[in-house]
Amino acid sequence: MCTIAGYIGTKRAAPILVEMLKKEEYYNAGFYSGIATIHEGKLYYAKLTGDTDRLVALTNAMDLPGNVGIIHGRTRSGGGDLWAQPFIGTKNGNGDPYVAYVANGSQGYFSDEVEKSISPIAAELYSLGYGLPSKCKIDAPRYATLPDGDGVHSSEVMAQQIMRYIDSGENLSKAMERSFTDMPGEIVGLAIALSEPDRIAFARINQPMNVSHSEHGTYIGSTSICFPEDAGEAFSLPCMSYGNIYNGKAEILPFEKPVCKIAPISAEITHRAYDFVFDSLSKEKISFMELYQRVKSLFDHKKYDCTPAAHLTYETVKSMIAEGVIKTEVVTVDGVFEGITAPQILLWI
Repeated sequence: MCTIAGYIGTKRAAPILVEMLKKEEYYNAGFYSGIATIHEGKLYYAKLTGDTDRLVALTNAMDLPGNVGIIHGRTRSGGGDLWAQPFIGTKNGNGDPYVAYVANGSQGYFSDEVEKSISPIAAELYSLGYGLPSKCKIDAPRYATLPDGDGVHSSEVMAQQIMRYIDSGENLSKAMERSFTDMPGEIVGLAIALSEPDRIAFARINQPMNVSHSEHGTYIGSTSICFPEDAGEAFSLPCMSYGNIYNGKAEILPFEKPVCKIAPISAEITHRAYDFVFDSLSKEKISFMELYQRVKSLFDHKKYDCTPAAHLTYETVKSMIAEGVIKTEVVTVDGVFEGITAPQILLWI
C-alpha cells in the first residue's frame, strides 16, 4: 500500500500537496515520494527515493507551478528513483509529459493477474514504443515481467495503458476505468492530463480515497487525516467507481464491468472495528500497516473477494486519535538505500 493526495482549486497546489502527504506518509509510505502538477499547458513532476522532506530538499517539488496536482508516497518494495510515482505517459510513447498517474494498493485478490494480464500488456506496450523507465533487473515477482526477464512496476504499466487509451480517443477517466478492468488489482488511482487540466481523474476498486471541499479548492487523500483545517466534511469515493474531481464538485460513475465483489462497511463492522482496534492496541505498540492487516480479518473473505479494510482502519484510528484514546509515536526506520530513512507511525493505548 501507499498514500496519495490531490488538490484542485485557486491556490498553488504544490505546497498544499506536500503538507498533506507529510501528514499521512508515516502511516504507510515515506520510502518513495513524488509530485506532479499542470500549469499553462505543461506537466511538471519530481520524484525520488525517500520521504517528503528529502523530496523538498533535493528537487524543486515545492516550486512546481499550477493549481492542480497529485502527490504520492510509497512503501518499501524495491527499485530506485524511477520506481517512485507518479508514472508519466507521453503521446504515442514519445514527446513531453502528458499524463501523470499515481496508485495505492497491491494485486491482492488479483495476484494471478500479474502473469495473466499485466506482464503480457507490459510486453505489448513496450513493443509499441510506450516507455517503461522503471524497467530493470529486479527480483520482484509481484510486478510485471518483460520477455527479457526485466521487471517493471505494474503501476507504470497501468499509466502507459491509460495513455494508450487516450491516444485512441478516450477521455482520461474512461481510460482509467478501462485500464483498471484490463489489469484489476486491489487498488485506487489518481491521474491528471494536459488535455483535461480542470480535473483530477480517479478510479477506485477497493483501496481508500476521500474527498473534501473548501472555499478555495477540493482536497483528495487516502485518509482525511491529511486534510487541512479548512476542509469541509469528507466523503469516501465509492468502491468500483471512476470519474472526475473538480474544484467544488465530484463526478462519480460506476464501473461498466465490475471486476469483483467488495464487502460493505456496515454499522455492525464499524463498531466491531472500534472494539477490535482498542483491544489490539491495548496489548502492544504496533504500526498502522500491522493494524490494517489485522482489521482485514473482520470481513467475510469467503463471501467477498475484496474488502475496504484500509479505509475502515484509517477512519477508526482517526476517530480514536480525535477522542484522545490512541497514543502515537513517529519513529525513523531504514529507507530503501543506505543513508536514507523513512518515518513510520506506531500506535498504542
